[in-house]
Amino acid sequence: MAAGKARGENRTYQVFCRDVLQTLSSHGGFVPYEGDGIDVPFDMGGTTWTLDVALKDSEGNIVVAEC
Repeated sequence: MAAGKARGENRTYQVFCRDVLQTLSSHGGFVPYEGDGIDVPFDMGGTTWTLDVALKDSEGNIVVAEC
């Protein structure tokens, strides 16, 4: 498994947080930014940051969560 990828109980918690955000969204729902929305890599000026949860709304606004 690649660096920055959660496994076991930690991944289960990330999935739970993603599901809560999707359920409580008042903007018509969030969808995964990439893949399943868990452990999403972002290139920040040449450094890759892996964020626990990354979602987007229908307008392309991004919501991230670190669990």
